[in-house]
Amino acid sequence: MGTLKIMNYDNVECDTGVDLEKVNSLYVVVVSGDEIVTVVKTDGMQKTFDSAELSGNGRVLDFFDGEYGVHKDDLAEWVERDDSYSWFGRMQKDATV
Repeated sequence: MGTLKIMNYDNVECDTGVDLEKVNSLYVVVVSGDEIVTVVKTDGMQKTFDSAELSGNGRVLDFFDGEYGVHKDDLAEWVERDDSYSWFGRMQKDATV
């Protein structure tokens, strides 16, 4: 399945090095288009990754864009997203059902 990749504001994928098969859930915060992701692994360990740091671009301003969780059952779909904002559209769609 590969390793977990998160996106920065420019939709550049940043590899966290975390094996996707060991991910139980994600907590995603989007700040100025950069994903900051806390990974909860199947062994209960947690680690947070910031795409601005991983990409080496840094972040000049911090604008809170939103937050959401991703359960293991939705992980395969989440990794196929087009950009750091596309999952928000899915969340809004799910909320109207």
